[in-house]
This record gives sequence, C-alpha cells and structure tokens, in this order.
Amino acid sequence: SQIEFNESLRTELNQVIQSNAGKEDKAKQVKEIENKLGNKNDWQVSMSIDILLAYRSVESYPDMVRLIDALPAFLKNTIMIREQYGFALNRAGKKDDAITVLQKLIDDNGPGSETCGILGRVYKDKYNELKGSKPLLANGYLDKAIATYLMGYKADMRDFYPGVNAVNLLFIKKDPMAADLAKVVEFSVN
Repeated sequence: SQIEFNESLRTELNQVIQSNAGKEDKAKQVKEIENKLGNKNDWQVSMSIDILLAYRSVESYPDMVRLIDALPAFLKNTIMIREQYGFALNRAGKKDDAITVLQKLIDDNGPGSETCGILGRVYKDKYNELKGSKPLLANGYLDKAIATYLMGYKADMRDFYPGVNAVNLLFIKKDPMAADLAKVVEFSVN
C-alpha cells in the first residue's frame, strides 16, 4: 500500500541521515533513493517533502534547490515547498533569489510565522555578511530582518522563533524597544 511505501521510504532516508557517513556521501545516498522513485510527476506531496527534508538534514542545499526546480508545479507551488525553496536558496548562497521567492510567498498568502522567520533569517544573513564592509547597507538589512521577524511573530504569537530573533536583533541594534518586546515574547512562550 502507499502508506507502507511511505513508511519504508522514511525508514530508508532516516538510516542514511543517521549513518556515520560524511555529508557528501549521505547526499549521494539520498540522491540514489530519489532516483529510484522515478518520475516526479507521479510523486505524492509526502514523498517530495521526505526527500527534501532528507537533503536538508544532510545540509545538501544545492540538492534541495535542484529537487524543487524539478518538481511539477502542483508540488512546487505548495506553501511548505516554497518556504523550503527560500530556505535552500539562502543556504546555497543565493540570498537575493531567496528574498524574491519568500517575498512573493508573503505577497500571495499574507505573512506567516514560518515564511517570515525564513525571510528574516535571509536578511539577518545579509546583515552579517555586510556589517564589516558596508555598514550602512548592512543596517538596512538589519532593519528589514527585525521588521520581517516582527511581522512573523504578529502573524502567530504561538510561534516564538520570529519573536526571539526580533528581540536579539533589537538588542544588537541597541533599540530601547528590545526589553519590552522580550517580556512579551517571554510571556507568550510560557
């Protein structure tokens, strides 16, 4: 049955992820499993996500990007896959592409805590990349990261990840609002 197949796929992927092999070997093994699954047009959403998250677990971000690029539109257009695409593009060093993908997702669906959390991370990475060489530009990305994390936190206050990140960046910026927001986030976590 399909349920048994999905379980055996997950088991096989988990064995690869938990093995003692190096990241590159693990990524090759995931790719071998991916290739055995045949035409991606025949895949179920769960199969795509399982393979995608396996690549994420072994930190093979270019493989995540390649896989998503190869998925049929009905899979590629799901919110979760689009979020993972933005995440993978960022980690693969394609930050501007990640920003475009994630901003379009927010434009299409409104701000969600997960999407904003991932986009906030892209802006935070851009800030960290530029703060030594281009401080003015870096501060612009710091402000975007804070605003994006706050937007994600306001979208779902039960998800404290964007709130905690906004607080941390406000402290970096020495913003007086940091302490007040920290109390709010702490309250929502408990």
